[in-house]
Amino acid sequence: MAEGQYDQNSYWFGLTARAGNTLCQQAKGGLISKADAASYVDGIRKSAETDPDLIEFKQDFYNALGLLKKNPDCRGVIK
Repeated sequence: MAEGQYDQNSYWFGLTARAGNTLCQQAKGGLISKADAASYVDGIRKSAETDPDLIEFKQDFYNALGLLKKNPDCRGVIK
């Protein structure tokens, strides 16, 4: 891989997983409501489905969200 290039699939998977996990932990800790966290996650999902620059990475978003669904701390946040 040439300098300055990166694997965009891994980038979007990782970004989604980190953001989702952060939201789950904030909701679990009472810093934000589960409803607010779930709303933010829905916004991430909608962006992946509608943003022309992100559509090609939609499956990476879905894969990350699918893993987060299995995390007990994400109950009520990741649907």
